[in-house]
Amino acid sequence: MSSAYKFRIASIIYYVRLALIPLVVAFGAFAVHPASAGTVVQPAPSIVVEGNRRVDAETIRSYFQSKPGEPLTPAK
Repeated sequence: MSSAYKFRIASIIYYVRLALIPLVVAFGAFAVHPASAGTVVQPAPSIVVEGNRRVDAETIRSYFQSKPGEPLTPAK
C-alpha cells in the first residue's frame, strides 16, 4: 500500500469519527434514564443523620427540600 492510500484511509476514518460525535451526543440527550421510566417514588418516613460530629443534624436536614413524609427525588 502506498503512503497516499494509507493517508486517505486515515483521513476517512477521522472524518467518520468526527461526524459520529454529534450523533452520540444527540442520542445521549434523548435517552431515557432507567430510573425515571415507570418508577414509583415512595415517601421518606424520616431523614436520619448519622456519623456527623461537627454540624448539627437540623442544619443538615435544612438543606433537603423534601420534608419527612414527602417523596425524595433526585431533583430535591
